[in-house]
Amino acid sequence: MQLGDDERAAAIQVGAVLLFGILIISMAMYQSTVVPDQNKGIEFNHNQEVQGQMQDLRNTVVSVPGGGNGGSVTVELGTRYPSRSLFVNPGPAYGSLRTVGTNDESVALRVDNASATGETGEFWNGTERDFETGALVYQPNYHEYRNPPETVYEHSLLYNQFRENNLTVSDQTVVNDRQITLVTLDGNLSENGMDSASVTARPISASSNTVAVEADGGPINITVPTLLDNDTWAEALSEQYVRNGGHVAGQYHEDVSGEPYSLLTIELEEGETYDLRMAKVGVGSGAREDVSDLYLTDVAGGGTVRTNGSQEVTVEVRDKYNNPVSGELVNLSANRGELRNDTGTRQTVTGKSDSDGRVTVTYRAPNTEGDDTVTADIAASPNASEEVRFEMDVQGSDGGSSFGVGSGGTSVYSTGSDTARMSVANGKWTGITKTDQVILSDADPVYVRGNDYVRLWYSIENQTASFDVTVEAYREPDGSNPGGSVEIYSSRTDSSTTSDLTGDAVDAILDSDWTYDGTDIINRANYESPSTGFVDSLRAMAELDNSSTTYVTTAVNGQVTTTLRGEAVLTAVEPDPDTTNDRTEFVQLYFENATDASGWSVVDDDGSDSLPSERLHGTYYLTRNETAFLDAHGSVSADRVHETSLRLNDGGEALRLVDANGELRDEAAYGSESTSNGWSISPGTSEVAYRKGYADEVYQDTDAKGDWGTQSESVFFGGSSGPIRYNGDGYAYDDDGTVGVREGVTFSIENTATTDLTVTTVTVDPANGNIDELSDPVAGNGINESELYIETANTDGVADDNRGTALPATLDLSGGSGYNGAQKAVIGTGDDARFWLYRFLQNGEAHDMVCEEVEITVEFENEPSRTFTVTPDDGAGGACGATGSPQEGIAFRGTDNSLKTIDSNGRIEDYGADKPPKTGPMTADLDGDSATELPYMDQNNNIEVADLDGDVRRLVDGGSVTQTRLAVGTWDGDTSVFYVNGNDELSRVNDGNSPQAIDMKPSNSNNFKPVSAASVAGVADMNGDDDADLVFVNGDQDLVYLEDKNNGDREVRDIGINLNTANANGAPAVFAAGGSPKVPYVDGSGNVDLADSDGYDGTLTSDAIESPVGAFDWTGDGTSEVIYVGSGPSGNSYYLKYVTDSGDVGYVRDTNGDKIRVADNGVGAS
Repeated sequence: MQLGDDERAAAIQVGAVLLFGILIISMAMYQSTVVPDQNKGIEFNHNQEVQGQMQDLRNTVVSVPGGGNGGSVTVELGTRYPSRSLFVNPGPAYGSLRTVGTNDESVALRVDNASATGETGEFWNGTERDFETGALVYQPNYHEYRNPPETVYEHSLLYNQFRENNLTVSDQTVVNDRQITLVTLDGNLSENGMDSASVTARPISASSNTVAVEADGGPINITVPTLLDNDTWAEALSEQYVRNGGHVAGQYHEDVSGEPYSLLTIELEEGETYDLRMAKVGVGSGAREDVSDLYLTDVAGGGTVRTNGSQEVTVEVRDKYNNPVSGELVNLSANRGELRNDTGTRQTVTGKSDSDGRVTVTYRAPNTEGDDTVTADIAASPNASEEVRFEMDVQGSDGGSSFGVGSGGTSVYSTGSDTARMSVANGKWTGITKTDQVILSDADPVYVRGNDYVRLWYSIENQTASFDVTVEAYREPDGSNPGGSVEIYSSRTDSSTTSDLTGDAVDAILDSDWTYDGTDIINRANYESPSTGFVDSLRAMAELDNSSTTYVTTAVNGQVTTTLRGEAVLTAVEPDPDTTNDRTEFVQLYFENATDASGWSVVDDDGSDSLPSERLHGTYYLTRNETAFLDAHGSVSADRVHETSLRLNDGGEALRLVDANGELRDEAAYGSESTSNGWSISPGTSEVAYRKGYADEVYQDTDAKGDWGTQSESVFFGGSSGPIRYNGDGYAYDDDGTVGVREGVTFSIENTATTDLTVTTVTVDPANGNIDELSDPVAGNGINESELYIETANTDGVADDNRGTALPATLDLSGGSGYNGAQKAVIGTGDDARFWLYRFLQNGEAHDMVCEEVEITVEFENEPSRTFTVTPDDGAGGACGATGSPQEGIAFRGTDNSLKTIDSNGRIEDYGADKPPKTGPMTADLDGDSATELPYMDQNNNIEVADLDGDVRRLVDGGSVTQTRLAVGTWDGDTSVFYVNGNDELSRVNDGNSPQAIDMKPSNSNNFKPVSAASVAGVADMNGDDDADLVFVNGDQDLVYLEDKNNGDREVRDIGINLNTANANGAPAVFAAGGSPKVPYVDGSGNVDLADSDGYDGTLTSDAIESPVGAFDWTGDGTSEVIYVGSGPSGNSYYLKYVTDSGDVGYVRDTNGDKIRVADNGVGAS
């Protein structure tokens, strides 16, 4: 068969060729259009990223004025493109970052016509002053992104420089209201390529100093070299123009022939005072300190000095940026007197400036009156700015004005004379060098509108700032309803800010006590929710001591003691390091100001040790073995470490910092010991107890446990043994209503890492192996509804096991088989998180967790775990394991029938009196020996008093006494023990006086009328008339009180309560903050009730025995709780208990956390 022509195969081949050609064309088009467009986007995004990094670099530079530390910033110079399988990329894009102008002396900013006052005015005297500077420029070199901007930093401004225009990225800070901030750049930086460059901005000259300047000979002009056009600068400065409420009067832009830069002059409004702050920042290499133009200024000294008296004289060496310079020699000489420093005592001495640029000497006046001059200089032939003169007015002891600042005269401040009694206005205090603490105390108020009232209005200022401060404090004469406020007016901002004082702060001002217990008005902890602006004003006043400060009283109502001094605090202690013989144990101290530590000491329970006789400033360590300490902690400078003879007891110490005048400046306690305020912190082995700080790095100082935390030694010294620290605040609590059994445990931790933390598991391991289960009793997820709940400010965590879990156990916040609910907790950086563990069981019954050690291990995502031990206290101020001597406390009769007291830390004193039938409260010195005594009645009805030293004294023989509760108080002018005599008459006795029955008609000595009584409660102002009333139970068992009549006689007023048992009452006291006195009593149904002057005021609890009750601050909240005898868990034993004004009930416990069992004998509690 003959085949014809067939061309179908050719058609297929042609089609394939055509498709291949289309593919090639498409790929070529993709390569030429799509790839460049994608790369352009990559380059644009890189440029945006670099602008953000340049913004970070700019922020780092401008943070240096004011004391910033600078820092390092990474800038990605170039970028790479993503790999492509079929297409071709160009080579990586690259860029450069370089300094411009820093090597050209002509590139300098200039300040003209600026003049300061005082010694600083010798340097800032209106003459023109130049400061070399430069700019930073980032220049990219992209393949596709055409005409990208150069990003430039100069004079606080970051901007993008395009070919046709410029766009600012940040604001300028050269002028902001009346603040002038000038930062110069120095150094050589040139980085090129595609990789990242790390740029470090380091302070060459910086501090928090400001200088107040005014126009002199014309407006203040600030001239800066700039690469930016005038219009863009005008936009950046627009908010500061005079027409917009600012102080920029004009600006002028001038080209410089042959130079790429122009000169911008900013003219400031005349008639204003400006705060000038300057700094020099180095980048790259070659940045250098400029000490060619130094000047000297006065800090403290001059004025009136007594013959043979002394005064500290302080000068400060500054560079032309107004910042302190260390290591410079200063020559000081006195015309007639002598000068003393560490080189000796002569008429001429030389000192070297310290890290604050300061040199301090002690001037001793001659023994004859007349003028004297102390001269300081820093050059062989000093000009005016290199020399300071202090004029001394030497007066005899009887010459000149004898009135100081408190009496309307003038005082010169010194560390040995830092306290004055303010009683008259218009007094002046000069040469003040310490303003970190302004302590008011020991007020003598006036009576205004029913209140004890004191008001102090004063101004405090130096050459940079001025503040008017008004302090008001008041309360009712009985001490109730305290109130007060502080108002601060700043002349610089022409504005005021006010905050209310806390009640405790008001009480500390008005109470007659010593300065340690006064109120520091600079301490933000003394205010109710102070605003940020108010805290800023407090900090600004604290910083006034950067130059000589003056204090002037404007008005005084009443009298108040004022103490000005630098902050000196205990900041850390490590009693039990993991080293041989605890050789590296230490106490850390902090001095805010340079302080002569001669005569200062640190005192513990076993002795004391003097601080070095030198000027201390900043942080110091006292350690057992200096060599071993420095070997262990190489980051600590040797000149900050001193050996001490103190030996820290691992189990506990109370530490006290005492100044040269013998005054207590600070205290702290750890372990079993307590401070005078009753608190301690519990560091473990190789753990440091440390004082916490606020966000602005000011130490917390409320004289409370909450000021302190614990962390590992490694973390404290800059290492890392875990991302958290335990805050040392664990306590046991009750939620199921089982009185006295605190079956839950709660504690908090702080995230010390720089990132958020995610908690994955928590392991719980009690030291007591009999505690065998953790199981919440109810369904649901939440606090006390789950075995573990974690409260955070971010994401709460939960682990809820359906059946509970055997202990020890690891609770998984990811959940799993058998879990009813689970969620990982997220803790923000710097935040606290509170853990709630509920409830601990032993053999199926709730177990009391007070003082039961629990080891906790917390696991995190991508961070190491942290293990620590929680020893929960009772949540009411009781300290587990407290030792030391017992203090005044609650009186009761133990099961061994002996008289005992228990103090707020659970320490028990046994007085050995067998079977005392009645007792009274331990609240007063009853025999004149300056010790607090406990009154009681022995088996023969003798009334005796005993103190903690074992001294016993008889006040009343038993033949004339009825067995009733005893009371103590100050009434009708005397502090006495009140009782019922053998004739059932209300009676009193005190040391040195015979017992006497109380007379209803003292106005008529011939008509004695006794008061019939069945028991005595105590003394209080029941009706608010500012007169103490004696509360007792009459023959009908009515609760009544004695009230003075206008004619001097007395009448009985009925409160309206009839008692079932006459002795079932207690001393009237304040049981709620801000409340009035109320009388506690137990009714016939076993209810603990309160009564005010109008009768029944509510029931607190219902499980009491009808017996005497006491009033005692067991929880440490500043108000009393009712202490009573109640039934125990089994119902057939009796224990000491407390109940708060809100009805919360708990057991009084000893140092082991054990409940206090008592005999049911009618003695009750006092």
